[in-house]
Amino acid sequence: MSECFQQLLKFLEPIMNKDVLNLRPVALKAFSSLIYHCRNADVVDAEIKKTRKALQSITMDYIRGLVTLYTKNQDEEKRLKQIAKGLAPESSTTTFKRSEGQQQLLKTLQDFCSIAKVSKLSNLFLNSFAELVAIMEQLKAMDKRTQPQEVTTIKYNVVLRNVDVLFALMQKVKLNKENQLVMMQGVKVFIEDYRTKKKAYKLMARIVEKHELDNGVQELIQIHQGLTSMVEGQNSKQRLTLIRAYVKQIEKCAEGEHGQCTLQDVGDLLKTYIIELINAMTNTNLKMRTLAQEIFTSICLLMRCKFNAINQLFTIILVGLAGNNQST
Repeated sequence: MSECFQQLLKFLEPIMNKDVLNLRPVALKAFSSLIYHCRNADVVDAEIKKTRKALQSITMDYIRGLVTLYTKNQDEEKRLKQIAKGLAPESSTTTFKRSEGQQQLLKTLQDFCSIAKVSKLSNLFLNSFAELVAIMEQLKAMDKRTQPQEVTTIKYNVVLRNVDVLFALMQKVKLNKENQLVMMQGVKVFIEDYRTKKKAYKLMARIVEKHELDNGVQELIQIHQGLTSMVEGQNSKQRLTLIRAYVKQIEKCAEGEHGQCTLQDVGDLLKTYIIELINAMTNTNLKMRTLAQEIFTSICLLMRCKFNAINQLFTIILVGLAGNNQST
């Protein structure tokens, strides 16, 4: 199989790099299928091991190449050059949209990340995040009055594609405590911009989920307090995603993964979440209602099964319902 892989690589590489006959998605799917087969083979023989080793040797090069293919857009770059030379009329119709081919690029990127070495992938992720924060700071400082609207839109499209890449890389990344805290502060620049706010909440939720709580639930409470000042008080699907990340960490603490925790330790947090979830479950947005119901169910199970706190649960629900009725 390893010899077949080497032969296959000769044909797949030019198709993927140059999109020969628009067959790049087919080449990407072939790589994804090969990685899946090698990773999940029931019988690991010598040929599978050789193919795994061959894939491992090209993984980081392919990850960097796929990142470039996904984040670069030739049409946008051409358009920027035309605008800079005054050869094209200004237009504000350029919007961020992920094509089917780009979706497959992300999928194959995730597959390669799944077999990459953690240390190399983590370094790439941290460098990419730092570069993206710097780009956002530049966009923030840029004078919007002298910048054509289409140029601003294209530059933000590049940022959004790079954030997609961060999500793809993050599934296997290992971050130490210092990295995690720095990233939580770095996400602030994305939250402050309405174009990147949604993805910023999602990124923050991922960081919270991956955070290693060395000091148990008290550290989670500190993280919650530190991030509260950065996020909006208004209900949104992205805010609910962040709450779900907090609840997952509380569940781990209740299981004893990060030390023991009691209802007294997390009672105030859960009370805050339940009240907010009750309000979200009356929202007109179906996705928000569904997500709120899922998180609410998890908290109810947590309080009933782990803390044996049915009475406290009903008390908090009643307080939430009373507050919601007053606000409406």
